[in-house]
Amino acid sequence: MEMTCPSDRSACDGLAEDADGNIYFSAYEQMALVKRSPDGNLHTLIRSPFLGRTDGMFVTSDGWRYVTLGQWNRLAGFNGEKI
Repeated sequence: MEMTCPSDRSACDGLAEDADGNIYFSAYEQMALVKRSPDGNLHTLIRSPFLGRTDGMFVTSDGWRYVTLGQWNRLAGFNGEKI
């Protein structure tokens, strides 16, 4: 189910484009992946705390979307030197 994007100015990190001209980006403040269609419409594809800080993104020729997840918040320096 697609939902309206929470903001057209979401902070993002990872970006990818498919063969149809759709742009996919992470909206890490909302823990979401967003699609921007060529007509400019934004749709949230997924929102999940498991996404955390989506760092990179790739779209295959058959439409699969892959993301890498940065887990910097789990480093000891951000957690009182504990992992």
